[in-house]
Amino acid sequence: MSDRYTVRRDGLRLDQVAREALGSWTNGIVEATLDRNPGLALLPTILPVGTVIDLPPRPAADPVRKKVAKIWGEA
Repeated sequence: MSDRYTVRRDGLRLDQVAREALGSWTNGIVEATLDRNPGLALLPTILPVGTVIDLPPRPAADPVRKKVAKIWGEA
């Protein structure tokens, strides 16, 4: 069973819903939400009140980060 979110106030965008409900809007969360909700991308940027959104699973608490080579030392 997946989680659902219902837009209950004016002025919310999908990235704001993702941040509020899932704690992040990065790492493909908005895209995953659009994949799970056919037709959601056809709605206005500001989501209408009453819109029901099927949410993807909550992301891992600590995403894996790539080690970046430092060409100028450890400054």
